[in-house]
Amino acid sequence: KRATEEMVLGLPALSSRSKNLQVTNLRLGAIFSDDARCIQCNAMQLQARIGCYLPLPIDCNSSLNVAHLIHLMLVTKSSSTSTQTSSSSNDTPIRWRPVYYYTRPTLYPKPVPYGSYLADYRRAHDITWAAIWIPVGFVQVVVAGFHRLAQSILATSSTKKSSWRQWVEKSLYLAHVDYLLQVTTQEHSFDLTAIQTDFPDLR
Repeated sequence: KRATEEMVLGLPALSSRSKNLQVTNLRLGAIFSDDARCIQCNAMQLQARIGCYLPLPIDCNSSLNVAHLIHLMLVTKSSSTSTQTSSSSNDTPIRWRPVYYYTRPTLYPKPVPYGSYLADYRRAHDITWAAIWIPVGFVQVVVAGFHRLAQSILATSSTKKSSWRQWVEKSLYLAHVDYLLQVTTQEHSFDLTAIQTDFPDLR
């Protein structure tokens, strides 16, 4: 993804066109929406009764906030362009930065643990009883063990794999599940200073 961003920003066609044509990249974290098919909400639902309070900071945001940002960017840019066209002032038009991080609501000045989102989900759905917090250490051991098993199966060449290994790899989407589990063990938090400075009305 980052290589693609660099390629787009470096295209000669962009510099040869009108100076009003701008390109920016929005880097977003996990996105929650109110759609029944939302992957993030479904993941929270699975952990509603039995889940782990992960202490790692993993930024999350909502689709509403992202849509609000895009709206602000377009309206601000449109207003700036109209002002420049209708006036003779030499004011510098608004310029977007090459990259903006908007991985969590600006209401969180600092990253928060992923487990706090699960706690918020439980409170929002009045899940205050019959809910179990699994120890973090136990989850870490399970994830590490699954990773070693997955790597062992995936490392075996396709010509040497037994039928059951091939079935496990294909039917259980082994590589994808392993990747998602590994993601949960890594911190994902970013500096929102640029987006807060340029768009102070963001939530």
